[in-house]
Formats: sequence, structure tokens, C-alpha cells
Amino acid sequence: LGRAIALLDGLLAADPDHPSVRVDAARALRNRAMALTRCGRPGEADGLRRRGLDLSARLTAEFPADPEFRLMH
Repeated sequence: LGRAIALLDGLLAADPDHPSVRVDAARALRNRAMALTRCGRPGEADGLRRRGLDLSARLTAEFPADPEFRLMH
């Protein structure tokens, strides 16, 4: 997941408004945060979780009618 997040960060830098890249990044960040928490590394997980939730919240605000984005929270 670490490499996936790095790749998605690059894609976000190139096109920060692309919804599907933002969805994938939000999911990857939250999944990595869950994995780190389960491994006893909650300090590392917090920042990733916040980034994922922030991306999800912005997508929900921008696309309120899209059920995929509403279910991300």
C-alpha cells in the first residue's frame, strides 16, 4: 500500500481534481491507516487516516448526488 499511495500522490499532483484518482487515494490512505493501526502503529496511521477522510469529505461535498462518494465516510 505504501507504493500505491506514492503512485497515487504523483497522480494527484499531476491532476488534483480527477475524481477517480481522489477516490482511489482516499481508499488507499484509509486502508494503510487501518493496517498500521492493527500493527500497533497508530501514530503513523493518524495522518494517513486524516488525509483519506479529507479527500472523502471533499468528494462528498463536490458530488453530493453520487452514492459512491456518500458511502466513503
